[in-house]
Amino acid sequence: MIESIRPAGQPLVDDWDCLKMLVRIYGEICGLLSVYGKKYTRAMANMCNAGINEKQMTLASNQACMK
Repeated sequence: MIESIRPAGQPLVDDWDCLKMLVRIYGEICGLLSVYGKKYTRAMANMCNAGINEKQMTLASNQACMK
């Protein structure tokens, strides 16, 4: 998901509300993204484009942050 790149001319994400939701969920569970960490928002955009939902992101964030 991190290295997936959309073709030129396409937006980063199809559903901006989804991207905001995934960033919010990650921030609530793991803490806000640092300037360096914001480079991973592309991975979250790819997750939205792949159909990842709120429950899946919550589970993944809990696992990633050991909470």
